[in-house]
Amino acid sequence: MLRTLIVVHRKWIRCPAGSPQCPGYGARFPPTERLLREHEAMLEEIDKLVTMARVAFATADDTSDLAKRFSRFHTQLIHHEQEENKLIQDVYNVDIGTKD
Repeated sequence: MLRTLIVVHRKWIRCPAGSPQCPGYGARFPPTERLLREHEAMLEEIDKLVTMARVAFATADDTSDLAKRFSRFHTQLIHHEQEENKLIQDVYNVDIGTKD
C-alpha cells in the first residue's frame, strides 16, 4: 500500500515546466527534480523491503536487519516529506507574491 501511495503522490507532484497547472515551477524550484528522483529511490527501497519481508517471514528468519532498514527508510521518508512541504510553501509564497 505504501508503494501505491508513493506512485500516486509522484504522479500528483510531477508537473511539466510551463504547463497551466504550474507554469515555470520546474525552473524556478530546482528541488522539484531532486524530490522526484527521491521518489524513484523510495520505490526501489520499498520493493527491496517487501522482498526482504516476504523471505524473512516465509523462512522464519530474524527480522532485526529488516527492522533497521525500515527504520532508516522511515527517517528518510519523513525528511523527504518535510522538504516537499517546504517546496509547497515556497511555491505558495511565490503565487501570492511575497517573493516576487
